[in-house]
Amino acid sequence: MKYTWFSFFLSLVAIRFYGMATDNQSPQIYFFVAAVTVIVFLLTYISELKINPKWMVPIGITLIAQMIGISHIISVSDWGTVLSADTSIPFTFVNPDNYQGLAAEYATVGWMSRSLNYSLLLGIVYKICGVSSLIGEMLSVLFYYSSLELFVKTVRYYDIKIINSEEFKISFLILLFYPQLISESIQIHRELLIIYLLSFSLFFFVKWWKTSKYVYIFLSMIPVVLAGILHGGSIFLAVGIALSIILYSSSRLEAKITVKTFSYLILLLFIGIFVMSRVDFDKFNNLDVTTLALERGNSTGIGGSGYTAGISIGNPILSAIVNTPIKMFYFLFSPLPHNWRGIMDVISFLMSSLLYLIPFFVVLKDKIMNRLDDNLAWSIFLSLGIFSIPFAWGVSNSGTAIRHRSKIIIWLVFLILLLLKNRKSNLKGKSK
Repeated sequence: MKYTWFSFFLSLVAIRFYGMATDNQSPQIYFFVAAVTVIVFLLTYISELKINPKWMVPIGITLIAQMIGISHIISVSDWGTVLSADTSIPFTFVNPDNYQGLAAEYATVGWMSRSLNYSLLLGIVYKICGVSSLIGEMLSVLFYYSSLELFVKTVRYYDIKIINSEEFKISFLILLFYPQLISESIQIHRELLIIYLLSFSLFFFVKWWKTSKYVYIFLSMIPVVLAGILHGGSIFLAVGIALSIILYSSSRLEAKITVKTFSYLILLLFIGIFVMSRVDFDKFNNLDVTTLALERGNSTGIGGSGYTAGISIGNPILSAIVNTPIKMFYFLFSPLPHNWRGIMDVISFLMSSLLYLIPFFVVLKDKIMNRLDDNLAWSIFLSLGIFSIPFAWGVSNSGTAIRHRSKIIIWLVFLILLLLKNRKSNLKGKSK
């Protein structure tokens, strides 16, 4: 991974300084250096992944698509302003939270008019490298490929034989050509860093699963906490991981509640309450006991999932019990056919919603029919379900839901890989 980062930043520095030397009037050099970047990066990346060189073609296609996307963003603005501290570029086109503008503000004047953790991080990078939206965009691309590399390392650690299997090919192609992920990877946004951190979490979680060494649980939790600093809802993945540790193990197929596990569950509850009280949840801040987060979650105007058309129940606790599964369903699988507004919603459903709907359906079906022999898959399913709870109550439209659920894409695709492997094992068992 270190050589991949080095080759990418070397190209970035070349683009940056050539643009300055030519008075920022030569966008053509971007395409030349980008082409060199593609070649150098591909050779470095494939060697570090240690996979079949044939993967250079699909990886190259994705990288070229990302370069074209970045060049399009540059073409709708002025090349000179892309390489300068001017924040007048219409970053709302790719950057709804204006991370670029705030980062440039921090790098140039030392403070931000609005506090965003990712902008602070990006601002520190800009202080070192100079203010350039190109740096922010390329950094997102780098987080994307580093996440893919962590996925490959996770698969290799789980079972090295899978690397050359059809199951791996399918799952890796999903990550390479998933439209939402490619789109986000060229934006100046926190999403790719969160995906990268949660990829680390999965890597260490699988290491714990294989070795039963609890140091890996600690290492798995750290990236989730860091992701929670960037977006409070991400911290809920830690709750799912903790439940998996308490209820399951690699040697036990069914959850078993004992005095010990029950004590751990109570401890987890208190730790969860303590952590949640100190994490910034934005829309759900400053709520007293009588208001409750779920009441705000039912409000379309203040940040709650209005598109779920929640069932109105007077008792807030009962309302949470009834509405939470419904809201989780909408968050994970929206846009659903009954609320399609046009062809783009149909495409979003086919490209995004089905990617979540099919594996979740298969997990539940196989579990009910006792065909799910791998409880690692069930543990990941449980973790992803719990992760969806705060987002289910906090988003108000399917577009935002699609963006937020992409945070768990590496976990989801690893789940798909396990399900494909499980299905293959079941078919072999039947043929004997």
